[in-house]
Amino acid sequence: MPSYRVRETICWQTENKMIERTCPECGVILGLRDAVCLRCGPPRGVSAWSVDEKGNVVYVFDPLLLNVRWPGVSVSSTTFNSLPLDQQLFSRAMAFVGAAGAMCERVGEAPEERDWPSASVCYYLLHLATELFLKACLQRRGVCATGTHSISRLLKRYREILPDRKYNVPIRWLFRPEEVGEVLRTEVKGVDRTPDQLFRYGVDNAGAGSGRTHVFHPGIFLNSVQDLSKRWQAIWSLVPSSPPPPVPPNTYQPSPRQERRSSPSGRRPKPKRRKSKHDR
Repeated sequence: MPSYRVRETICWQTENKMIERTCPECGVILGLRDAVCLRCGPPRGVSAWSVDEKGNVVYVFDPLLLNVRWPGVSVSSTTFNSLPLDQQLFSRAMAFVGAAGAMCERVGEAPEERDWPSASVCYYLLHLATELFLKACLQRRGVCATGTHSISRLLKRYREILPDRKYNVPIRWLFRPEEVGEVLRTEVKGVDRTPDQLFRYGVDNAGAGSGRTHVFHPGIFLNSVQDLSKRWQAIWSLVPSSPPPPVPPNTYQPSPRQERRSSPSGRRPKPKRRKSKHDR
């Protein structure tokens, strides 16, 4: 066996012994490029890792990754983005109404959570859920409902498109400012005229707060939310989907000049050269 072959084999074996290392957890042999064991994975709390020139593994720890309650659990929006727009709006509406119920249970069971900010969040979640549900039904019927956040306008349009009694949406908390003023025998002003602004910010554009006292009953609110969730699912199963708009026929007609330029071979024909006086 030639001497250079022996030297090459010894160097190759020595290099392999230098770069190989074992995993401290399971004992699997790792190479220099294997910064993390594929069987055990990185240690907890590690957000990134690398290998330095000497073969030592360098970890970057993130304190937010320590003591994770649901390790490895994640949600992707790929499937949701592939749904039609009306189904996306309805799914968001059901998610918001579910969040309103969960927040209401938290307020009702925990005395330290019974404050107006938590109550206003419950009201605002229900407001968003109602808006998305009405927009989902209108979108399913082929009516574009973007550009407004007013539940009164959406509900009016909803009743015009779906006038049947089986599509009736019970919204017991929706009162116009004029109706509230008639009951209270006073004029409703400021942020009290816009419920979404009242529950979201609590003040109007000028920074003035509400001039009324609002009360939140977790038990009544939770019953209303649960009833709405069932009712909305039943209505959604009855709303017919409008057919897609017809595709207009292809009325394109090429101009005579384009017809002259086209040829069976797909190439533009060469223009004919004009004869000059020098041609015989």
